[in-house]
Amino acid sequence: MKKKLNILLIPESMGSATIEKVIWYYKTQLEKLGHNVDIIRDIKKEYDIIHCNASNQSYDLQDVDDNKYIFSLHGIIGMTFYDEKKSKHYKDNLNTIKKSIISITNDEHLIDHFCDTDKLFYLPHGVVQHDAIETSKKYDWDIIVKRLEQIYYNVIDINENFTNEKMREKIIDIYNNSKINYKTPNEPKTEFGSNFFNGPKINIHSLIDKKYNVSFIDIDKNEIIYNTVLKTGQWAKVNRKWYTNWNIEIKNLENNEIEIIEFDLKNKNVYIELDTNSIEDLLDWLKSVDEFRKKHNCIIYCFLTEQDTTHSNLIKHKYENINFVDNNFDVSEIYVKYNIGYSEELRPNRNTIPQKISSDILGN
Repeated sequence: MKKKLNILLIPESMGSATIEKVIWYYKTQLEKLGHNVDIIRDIKKEYDIIHCNASNQSYDLQDVDDNKYIFSLHGIIGMTFYDEKKSKHYKDNLNTIKKSIISITNDEHLIDHFCDTDKLFYLPHGVVQHDAIETSKKYDWDIIVKRLEQIYYNVIDINENFTNEKMREKIIDIYNNSKINYKTPNEPKTEFGSNFFNGPKINIHSLIDKKYNVSFIDIDKNEIIYNTVLKTGQWAKVNRKWYTNWNIEIKNLENNEIEIIEFDLKNKNVYIELDTNSIEDLLDWLKSVDEFRKKHNCIIYCFLTEQDTTHSNLIKHKYENINFVDNNFDVSEIYVKYNIGYSEELRPNRNTIPQKISSDILGN
């Protein structure tokens, strides 16, 4: 039966989130194996194993008998101080490795960098600084920590008569007789952000680069109003102001998969602004607005730009199913917005008579 170990994991002094993640995985898996594990900086009792995670911790261990500790040199891809052997960082790490019983690193290329010692060995833990979240998913931590546990037991067995070569053979044996379970990472999901508030708009969101053919289609006329190719991170919009029964068709140019985003007004909030100072036009337009509400079963919020209080109260009483709002109304929950007025850009037919402007814009 294996001995239950008292293990001290000394946290990295700079508070690196990546290294803390590794230390926490070590602690939880070692405790599952039945060991007692502390994560503290101060040594207040005797431990079977003291495991350092930063070079400066070797100075904190001067009072430990024979400095019997294990050191983890956590690989940090892209940090140039490892490339310069005259640097203080390199010398501090080399000194810590030499004073340790054994040192391990998850970054295989560092074995060659620290060629002035034979105490540094490769033990992958699956996490690298530049992509900690994704790379941690590729390894089975249960297997990784079982390998670390075996190193702990071998360290305890070491005595002064063991040669460096014998220690090397033990570590190589652990490595060669261990199995790493690689997990196939899931491909990041692509999200299509869309809204129709002031014309249909589509955004492509993904962590990987892809291309999509995007078509804005008028379903009622079976007509492509606008077509473009978008890459991940790009967007497109159609600047049409009047009612259109839209479909946004998104085609993946790699596998030809198609996704459709449909325009659907049922139970949606619709904001309509009526811009006129004519009571006659207003009454005609409101009649069209109410027909639009009934036709699409939507919720109407209506803003009257030019009406006095008397006219407004009469109108509100007649159209009780329309929500009349002021210019401070919050439109953040609005699905689509229409402006009804005399500007030609607001409507499809420039020659429409004033009484029919509303029905022309709303498609009644």
